Amino acid sequence: MFKAVPRPFKGIRKYGFHIAMTDGVGKALVSDMVPAEYVGTAMGLYHFVLGIFAFFPSLIAGLLWTYIGIPAPF
Repeated sequence: MFKAVPRPFKGIRKYGFHIAMTDGVGKALVSDMVPAEYVGTAMGLYHFVLGIFAFFPSLIAGLLWTYIGIPAPF
């Protein structure tokens, strides 16, 4: 169908493979480390912390993009 893949989409397969290999590992680790009655709370805390750690680099990248230029975050 497509003879050439557009440049921004070349890494999607690698990113998808990385997420597929690592996403479940963290969840399994968290669920194995806590007692059964606290699994829901532990999962919520785990995803909250992941969200906080993902938010700040994204914010910094957005500020760099806006105030310095598009190549700055890369």
